[in-house]
Amino acid sequence: MAVIQGIWAKLLKFSVRQRQPAQAVVCFQYSDQLRGESMTYANAIEPPIAGRPKSLGFIRNDLSGIHAPRHAAEVWRHALGLGHHYVYTVRPPVDVDSPIEYVLGLAAGLGVDVIVVFELGHVDDRPALICDRGFDLETVSPQGTWTRSSGLVPGEGA
Repeated sequence: MAVIQGIWAKLLKFSVRQRQPAQAVVCFQYSDQLRGESMTYANAIEPPIAGRPKSLGFIRNDLSGIHAPRHAAEVWRHALGLGHHYVYTVRPPVDVDSPIEYVLGLAAGLGVDVIVVFELGHVDDRPALICDRGFDLETVSPQGTWTRSSGLVPGEGA
C-alpha cells in the first residue's frame, strides 16, 4: 500500500493557495511518466456573482480519449469567456450506463443553468436531451448555443 501511495504522490500533486479572502486557487498537476507529459490545471474557486449563469462542463472520456484534458480546458475557457460562473467539469466514470443522465442529475443537484460540452457528440448529437430537461447547452467546437425548452426550470424536464 505504501508503494502505491508513493507512486500516486509522484504522479499527482495538489496544492491550494489563498489568493484573496473569498477566493482560493486549486492547482492539480498531472504527470504521465510513460509519455513524458506534465500538465498543470488551475481552477479558481470563487463565490458566485449575482446575475451570472452557473455552468457545468461535461466531457466524455469514451469520446475525447487522450484529448480529454485539452477538451476540459477548452470547455472551461469557453464558459469563462461567456461570463459564466463555472462550477465544475464532469467526466463520468466509464462504467456508467448513461453518462448523459449522470451529468443531468449532477447539474440538477448543483443548480446550474448551462451545460457546456466540447462537441455535440458528447450529448449523442441530440441537444434536446439537455434542453428538454431545462438546461441551456453550449458547444465549443463548433460554437453553438441551444436554449432550454420554454417555461422549464433547470432539472425538472418535460
